[in-house]
Order: sequence, then C-alpha cells, then structure tokens
Amino acid sequence: GNPIAMRDRAAYKAANESVASSTTLQNDDNLVLAVEASTVWTFECFLIVSGAAAGDIKIAFTAPTGATLNWGAIGFDTADAFSTPVVSGSGTTQNFGVAASSRTILIRGTLVVSTTAGNLQLQWAQVVSDVTATVVATGSHITAHQIS
Repeated sequence: GNPIAMRDRAAYKAANESVASSTTLQNDDNLVLAVEASTVWTFECFLIVSGAAAGDIKIAFTAPTGATLNWGAIGFDTADAFSTPVVSGSGTTQNFGVAASSRTILIRGTLVVSTTAGNLQLQWAQVVSDVTATVVATGSHITAHQIS
C-alpha cells in the first residue's frame, strides 16, 4: 500500500488571553488544531501562565466524539509542588498553580481519532474564582504530529 502522508499542525498564541472571576472552562482563542477521522496524533502544548495564586488554572482538552485522549503535564500543582499528572478523556480537567510571575506548563499527549473528525481544543479557567485575571500568555503554543 501507499505510505500515509504524515502531517504536522501548529497554533501559536500571539496575544495574552485573560480570564477573571470564572471557573467555567472556555475554549482558548488560539490553541486549537483540526484533526481528521481515523488518524493518530502525538501533541505537545507549552503554556506560559500567570495570575493570582488564589485563582490558579484548570486545564482540559476536548477531542472529537469517540476519540481516545491521554495527556500528561509537567508543572506546579495548586500547593506549589512539582507535579506530573496523567489525564485521560475529552474534557477531563487538571489543576495547576500560577503565580504573579510567569510559570510554564509542558503538556504531551496522544490523540486517537475515531470515525468523527473535529478539533483538539485547549480549554481553561480559574480553579477558584478570583478578580485577579489568570493569563495564558503570548508565546504559548501547541504542535501536533500525525503518527498514523
């Protein structure tokens, strides 16, 4: 048979995005990638975050219906301890700590798309509603490489 034409995808955050006084997950304005049906992707997301420690940040990814999504992250948890959680499932959240100075969260994962195409979409919000905005900053990005 013919070899699969593997593809790369990327999205870059060119401006800061802020959320204040909200614990409701919202789609990131920039960090979203289209994925075709019956494909497999490895992805990496690098986030630069800041805000009040009281608000922190919760992160999730959504994927097309029927997809299998697993990701892990390296960052600080809400108690400011180094953390490497593993998360499974579309829309499943994980909490991370933020601080007034920028911090980074490095995420790697695998997405197995079933018969429905759609988007791999980063979502985020505050863990605890706080008037000081939680910010995902310019320079944050997501990349994906099709592996099957």
